[in-house]
Amino acid sequence: MMKFNICDYINKQEAQITYNEENLQKFKRKIDLFEQNLCEQFFKSYKSMRLNKFIEIKEKQISGKEKLLELSKQLHELEQRKKKQLFQLNLKETYFTQKLRAAKCLLERL
Repeated sequence: MMKFNICDYINKQEAQITYNEENLQKFKRKIDLFEQNLCEQFFKSYKSMRLNKFIEIKEKQISGKEKLLELSKQLHELEQRKKKQLFQLNLKETYFTQKLRAAKCLLERL
């Protein structure tokens, strides 16, 4: 698209030119201005693309940190659940061990 704009601009300018020194200088100035504007537009576009890329990277980092924090919370919850279940199993084991000892003592008395 930009290529066609440039070609159209040059063709229009050439159609209006009568080749004398004054017109040649005007044409060169217009081309110089056009070139400057084109460069400025390119660099603005480039900077915008880079900025968008940086924003995208930052958003991914933030998202990654949020996911890591969520995973950390889930891991902590799992560890707490595991600890609670181990404690309950230990209580049950102690209870059954006491019952076994009591039964063994009763059997020994008989």
